[in-house]
Amino acid sequence: MEKRSLWANPDDYKLADDSSSLEDDSTSLHPAKEMTLNKDAWTQALLALLLYHDKAELTCNQRIWIVTSMLLYLVNVILQIGLMMMILHYVVDPMEADTKPPIFDMNAAAELLRDPRLKGQTLEGSESYQVSSEQAELVLSKCKILHPPGLFTAQLFMLFLWNTRILKEVADNVRLTQNLRHCDRRNSLDQQLVEDSTLVCIDSHVLWLSKLVVQLPMLVIDVLLWIIGSKLIVFGIVPFTVVLKGLALQFLVTIDEMLFEAFAARKAHELLAQFTVRYRIGADWPTWNSWGSSVFKFSVAAGVTAFTIFVLYADLPNFRSACGVYEVHAPESVVDKMH
Repeated sequence: MEKRSLWANPDDYKLADDSSSLEDDSTSLHPAKEMTLNKDAWTQALLALLLYHDKAELTCNQRIWIVTSMLLYLVNVILQIGLMMMILHYVVDPMEADTKPPIFDMNAAAELLRDPRLKGQTLEGSESYQVSSEQAELVLSKCKILHPPGLFTAQLFMLFLWNTRILKEVADNVRLTQNLRHCDRRNSLDQQLVEDSTLVCIDSHVLWLSKLVVQLPMLVIDVLLWIIGSKLIVFGIVPFTVVLKGLALQFLVTIDEMLFEAFAARKAHELLAQFTVRYRIGADWPTWNSWGSSVFKFSVAAGVTAFTIFVLYADLPNFRSACGVYEVHAPESVVDKMH
């Protein structure tokens, strides 16, 4: 009886010529793939770690290149965190404070506006709440500010685009971390890490160093960007400015790329233009490659957008809805104050 081959195409699973020096793990059975790296300040720092971390003797130019790469990395981190903190302190916090007690209680105001016994009456005529004329004026002014036409649509669109951009940054970071983890491990200090501008294997301690220095700070900054950017969009009060703020947020994400393009040496541009990472991972899922990944990513972006608006900051849409409910039955003199 003829025996079938274990692999569909054994030639696809041949290891590299130097595979005898690699550790015996399950990933060595998978075909090698290669990925390119982004051109930004983060990747330049990662490249400096990969190329020169274990070299006993470095030339003067190599030492200076490593120092400049790490300086560019630090400048990028300082600029991104510094700008985020300035936006949070001087822009977002004052906007958020205007919608929180003791300045203004949106939940109490929403309950007042939804009072069914207020039909055709002013807010001072509520039988359930004691409302002064000053409080009524404040509630109506907040309705005018927080419930303009087109505001919710602008926030929904810009928040979806912002979540899409942040999810892309996080996905790129996760993909890089995952592929570095699936690189062949080096078990001999004499084994070359990089061959022909390709990372062919990696040390375990270098892998953890790259996670600590590059991947983890990238993830932390992405999360901070998402939180601050979402607040900046959600607490906006003018549709046009909401769109401008959403577009301005894109600048914060591209600081690392801008710094690299402006200040990186020609050597860094040349290295990243041709540098690749060789990794071994299991067989791809055809459904995921054809359409599954697109549906999943879109669903995550839409889900995070809905979660942000209707769960994290549910007070705002609830108050706007209450303003609309009261406006339907309010006297004309009151409706004029709400527009």
